[in-house]
Amino acid sequence: MCFPNIISLLYHILKLNSLKQYHQPTHSLVGHEIPKLLKYLLHFLGKKSSWYWIRSSLTSSISQTLASKLKKLQIVMTSLILPTASLSTPPQSPISSSSSRIQHTLTQRIHIPPHIYKHPAAILLELCTSLQELHQIIPLIIKNGLYQEHLFQTKLVSLFCKYNSLTEATRVFEPIEDKNDALYHTMLKGYAQNSSISDGFSFFCRMVEDGVQPVVYNFTYLLKGCGENNYVREGKEVHAQVILNGHERDIYVMTCVVNMYAKCKLVEDAYKVFVRLPERDLVCWNTIIAGYAQNGFAGRAIELVAQMLSEGLRPDPVTVISILPAVGNVGDLRVGKSIHGYVFKSGYERHGNVATALVDMYLKCGCLSTGRVIFDKMSSKNVVSWNIMIDGYAQNDDYAEALSLFDKMLDNGFKPTGVTVMVALHACADSGELTRGLFVHSLVNELGLKHDVSVMNSLISMYCKCKRVDIAAEIFKNMKEKTLVSWNAMILGYAQNGQIISALNHFRLMKVKNIDPDSFTMVSIIAAVTEFSVLCQAKWVHGVVTRTCLDTNVFVKTALVDMYAKCGAITTARKLFDLMNDRHVTTWNAMIDGYGTHGYGTEAIKLFEEMEAGDIKPNNITFLCIISACSHSGFVEEGCQYFYKMKNEYEIEPTMDHYGAMVDLLGRSGRLTEAWDFIQNMPVEPGINVFGAMLGACKIHKNVELAEMAADRLFELNPNDGGYYVLLANIYATASMWDKVTEIRSKMEERGIRKTPGYSSVELENEVHTFYSGSSWHSDSNKIYNFLEILIDKIKDAGYVPATDLMQDVEDDLKEQMVSTHSEKLAIAFGLLNTRRGTTIHIRKNLRVCGDCHNATKYISLVENREIIVRDLHRFHHFKNGICSCGDYCYISDLVPVGEDQKQHLELTRELAERVNHLYGGRKWKKLGGRGGLIFKVPEPLIPPAGARVMSLTDGLSKMSKSATSDLSRINLLDSKDAIANKIKRCKTDSFPGLEFDNPDRPECNNLLSIYQIITNKTKEEVAQECQSMNWGTFKPVLTDALIDHLQPIQARYEEIMSDTGYLDQILAEGASKAADIADVTVSNVYQAMGFLKRR
Repeated sequence: MCFPNIISLLYHILKLNSLKQYHQPTHSLVGHEIPKLLKYLLHFLGKKSSWYWIRSSLTSSISQTLASKLKKLQIVMTSLILPTASLSTPPQSPISSSSSRIQHTLTQRIHIPPHIYKHPAAILLELCTSLQELHQIIPLIIKNGLYQEHLFQTKLVSLFCKYNSLTEATRVFEPIEDKNDALYHTMLKGYAQNSSISDGFSFFCRMVEDGVQPVVYNFTYLLKGCGENNYVREGKEVHAQVILNGHERDIYVMTCVVNMYAKCKLVEDAYKVFVRLPERDLVCWNTIIAGYAQNGFAGRAIELVAQMLSEGLRPDPVTVISILPAVGNVGDLRVGKSIHGYVFKSGYERHGNVATALVDMYLKCGCLSTGRVIFDKMSSKNVVSWNIMIDGYAQNDDYAEALSLFDKMLDNGFKPTGVTVMVALHACADSGELTRGLFVHSLVNELGLKHDVSVMNSLISMYCKCKRVDIAAEIFKNMKEKTLVSWNAMILGYAQNGQIISALNHFRLMKVKNIDPDSFTMVSIIAAVTEFSVLCQAKWVHGVVTRTCLDTNVFVKTALVDMYAKCGAITTARKLFDLMNDRHVTTWNAMIDGYGTHGYGTEAIKLFEEMEAGDIKPNNITFLCIISACSHSGFVEEGCQYFYKMKNEYEIEPTMDHYGAMVDLLGRSGRLTEAWDFIQNMPVEPGINVFGAMLGACKIHKNVELAEMAADRLFELNPNDGGYYVLLANIYATASMWDKVTEIRSKMEERGIRKTPGYSSVELENEVHTFYSGSSWHSDSNKIYNFLEILIDKIKDAGYVPATDLMQDVEDDLKEQMVSTHSEKLAIAFGLLNTRRGTTIHIRKNLRVCGDCHNATKYISLVENREIIVRDLHRFHHFKNGICSCGDYCYISDLVPVGEDQKQHLELTRELAERVNHLYGGRKWKKLGGRGGLIFKVPEPLIPPAGARVMSLTDGLSKMSKSATSDLSRINLLDSKDAIANKIKRCKTDSFPGLEFDNPDRPECNNLLSIYQIITNKTKEEVAQECQSMNWGTFKPVLTDALIDHLQPIQARYEEIMSDTGYLDQILAEGASKAADIADVTVSNVYQAMGFLKRR
């Protein structure tokens, strides 16, 4: 007899059995009765050769996975045709009091008729592999009247629990009137494994109330659930029940108790249970060793392995796999190699999991090459070993090799898991490989991982680090299920990309949705506020930390210290630091770095020495911070000592950042040749930051030759960074190499490189106001410019001289105006206008503060008696009483020797200025005129400040005709009579057809007449009457004669002062006696320092 397939035969048997059609012919089964069919089926399946026919004829009528179960079906069917054994209840063996393993009590077995357990429906339940298949089998059970049979009820409950369908399991369980103990045990297992542990406890209580005696396995299910869910109190209750039920000597259940305590991070309690065990086998030892290792007590785990050996137990592969991660976490390579030797001697290296653990250990210990050798020799690699190897390269910053290995894994036919994808995304993120990241993203969709929250969180982080926060935001928006990690990743991504407002808005939205922040959330939002550098926001987030009771977390407190330091409140940062009972190495690093960026090198060194004397040892970041602090404060020798101390005493290999800090240290101090030699002797190829530091040092000390050499290498390594082009152009401009400047600018235009626009921001009443150089779109723009004009005049009177040496082919007055409207000055002016006297002004600058703004801010702090804190791209500048905390370390190399105390230099300058002022009669300059320029009323011959132009007032008017004033704006106070006459004569005669005061269409006319009024000392009415019949052509000679008469006594007095060198020498000698270290003070230096004009 031949059937199309075995499943069709089973279906026919079930169908005939349900219809009771034992003798009715049906299809190919005509004339056969069910018992005969079943007997034939059993006989047929009992033949081993028949299974080959079944495999070839089997279809997927029930499930595609049935083919993989044929062997199991053969065993079941073969056993059915054997003689049936008696089902009487066997006597239970007595429990030995001396045995350490208690026998588990079984309930009385229920007699099951042979036609029940031999029924094909029972066979199908044995073959069932999914909930879908189970739903297909249930109708057959019901049709055949088998639903009320204990065998089928128990099996259905078990399968529903197995497939995490407790609701359906309960529907089967509850209607059963005569429930046996096995049903209770099965339901409890389902609750413990698939539902909340509280539901499991509720069912356990019901089971006890129903009179069912718990067995030892009930407790193991509950203990496992408590450990996985960190339910400490419930776990202790189960532990008590274990003892009350007399199982305290059962090694199996007590090992579960040890495991529960270890997973709940109560490893000491786990050890107490462990040591009280009357008998400990290898499983017990492995459990406690893994508990210590997984809780971070690697040293203790290693000690337990030695103790286990002393008791005569040899570690098995599970022991090795448990201890190797702990060895890797502490980086103890010596112990790791010892374990590797034991593995080799024991023959465990052939175990794939052991080899994978060895690879992981070597990678964590930094032995990348050794780990790769073991990995390459593995005969049977799995996805886990690939993941570990790829992650090892990524953790060691070898992102190219990590991604290459990821490609090789795909080529070898391994299907990536979610962990693989996350590791690959980590490599893409840290290397900035957006293209590869997009490929991995497409792979995520192909693998069906787009609903994996962890993978999507990794995608968000990758896109944020690759500067595509827009894509990250879209992914975040489309996520149906967001975890706290998702919110943290998005907030941190916004902060890292400078979108501070978006980061703060997401944090507020998270609070609106009643999602409680954790320590990672607060660290992320603190990073955003730190980037904002607004002190009031810093205080707000500090309050949030306190209200959420996260102010005891060491990493949150460390982030607060770093935040206050980077918001200019270095004193508050130190107070928080001192209040911390527990400090991490990152805490020390944040405080040392804070002192360094604020220019407090001495305090940074003291704190570093205090750290060395304590228990926490400095790491590579600590040395980077202290070397940078020395660089900012000019402590060259100390910085060099720390660099070599790091290598020799602490055996820390320098990274590229350390080499860059050393070049910056040497270069800032003027030791450019030594810095260049240091670069040439580096054991690794210098990176961008190294040559960037060298180029910046060349800018400070105006070394064109070395600057060109450093710039050439920079353009090779990073040809698209506009900052280096601008820096080199400024070096050329300082050296008056204008052809080179033009060449650099042409290269930038050809390559489409643009200079990053500089801006400065200041916070006022919870609003941040941002200014760009020369910007006028602010609502208070007119007030700001008018106030700034007065402010510039004040600081010029105090000795400020605008630095205009970096501009070419620009009118002198226009140069001064351009310099005077830099973004820093606009922000400071706005801050002064809108704050009370004595209020500290905080300015945030996105680029390095230019030398002119640095000099001007010193004078502003002096004349306005304000403290001004400026945070630029690299550091903080605290301006107070005309002195900067940086000591003008990077700005005063032109006037005094590098390293001279700036306060002493300023005192000398003030002394000289007072004496010269006394020489000139003690008179102050009186400023007249409007916005944009200067004109001085000269009651007697005096020397005016440098850069003052008689006609500079005209340059500031927005409606001024440039053609009519371009020559006037170039008149200098020391011009000869012919020079003045020629400059005025060259002006066009048709610019002003008539002259009159108060003409709204011709404000420049009013300006020129006002100048004429001032220098002739006439009244407004007298000038109006004199000029009413004049035009520009007839007014020019009159104005020329007046200017010549006005300047003649000034020039005569200037020559008199310059010829009286004896008096100036006397001033210099007296001043130099107070500052003997300033050896190269000259007359030219004095005039530059005081702001007086000196032209030759």
